[in-house]
Amino acid sequence: MKRKVLIVDDDTSIQRLFTWCLKEPELEVDCASNGKEALQLMNNKYYDLVITDYDMPVMNGSDFLRVMKSKYPGKHTIGITSDMYEEQLYKAGADICIHKPFTLFEVNNLVHKFISGENE
Repeated sequence: MKRKVLIVDDDTSIQRLFTWCLKEPELEVDCASNGKEALQLMNNKYYDLVITDYDMPVMNGSDFLRVMKSKYPGKHTIGITSDMYEEQLYKAGADICIHKPFTLFEVNNLVHKFISGENE
């Protein structure tokens, strides 16, 4: 069974990077450009893990996490941010934050920990 990961970031180069980094037979990766678009995708599809940036147009990562956590409690999330916005993402419900710049190894490692349940 494929595990589903949703990447929420307005930067298409980050979307492509994550999609490439997580290109594995057991993973399916979708992307959204902002929180509003992500919520629309989540209304139609189950995701095992959501990775979101903080700074996006339409609906930022913090607002997105608050709405998402109220609709989908217990959904695992990784926030992507600079140190400046880390606290806002944690307050909104992020399980963990990774800081820019991050490594592909760090991303891949965290994703596999969350989808395998090792983070529990």
